[in-house]
Amino acid sequence: MGIKYYYSAPQQIRCGYFLADAEGLPLYQFSESYFVKNLPRVTVCTILDGNKLSIGYATCTSKDQYVKRIGQNISKARALKKPYAVVEISYIKEIHNISEKYINEIFDLESKRIYGVSD
Repeated sequence: MGIKYYYSAPQQIRCGYFLADAEGLPLYQFSESYFVKNLPRVTVCTILDGNKLSIGYATCTSKDQYVKRIGQNISKARALKKPYAVVEISYIKEIHNISEKYINEIFDLESKRIYGVSD
């Protein structure tokens, strides 16, 4: 059994001032900005067992302190018990591409949820 973890990059919302043209395109950004809040982080776990790849993930809320080990434990438990996806792997060389596809999908899904964007 092979287990691999992936992590979203830390992001923050910061407020600052910039000068824009008539269409709203930034012309100049002033260097001063101030912190508003940290955005949630996502941990994705992929587990390869034979030819089956199970994928689980955990999202740390913006109110929580991000702890890598907690994200690993939660995402692993979900990959084992209630996976986001289970994929049959025909060729070992497919694992990277399949993992990347689902990781990007999860990061995109969670980013849209965090920012309140719907399709």
